[in-house]
Amino acid sequence: MRNYRRSDPAFSLCGLCCALCPMHRMERGCPGCGGGEGHQSCAVIRCALAHGGPESCALCPGYPCPRLKEAARFDSFVPHRNQLEHLNRWAAAPEDFRAELAEKSRLLTQLLEHYNDGRRKSFFCTAVNLLPAGDTAGVLEQLNGSLPLKERAAQAVRLLNGAAEARGISLKLNKKPKN
Repeated sequence: MRNYRRSDPAFSLCGLCCALCPMHRMERGCPGCGGGEGHQSCAVIRCALAHGGPESCALCPGYPCPRLKEAARFDSFVPHRNQLEHLNRWAAAPEDFRAELAEKSRLLTQLLEHYNDGRRKSFFCTAVNLLPAGDTAGVLEQLNGSLPLKERAAQAVRLLNGAAEARGISLKLNKKPKN
């Protein structure tokens, strides 16, 4: 959407964490929701503009709407299953949520810079998005940085999967079935 801007493009209007998206982290990738030219056309943005342009769907009088409930069933580049939880937490304490998102972004940067063998970006983005920041930090503390990169990446995946399994979280994206 041309000329659509928001004060916090790292956190989307609909509750996705753009800062943890592999598309957002690409050079010349998506600038995030309302972050300027290059972000995707979005029905949620059009809806928000029609409802007075709230900074977040959580601030819309119609929240939570059927559009958000349907979107949560399937994922894009980032998990959608926590959208409503993210929106509720942002509405209740925006600064706390922003601080947590910044911490998760910092942890993701560490994983991508030191443990990505070129095939783990989406996995790391998904894991950091779904796991509590403390779990990801705990995994980073356990990793052996002196291993060869391929082994470091495999170790990171094993430990993140273990942390997710302990919480009953699946680190697979829920893709919409093809017709």
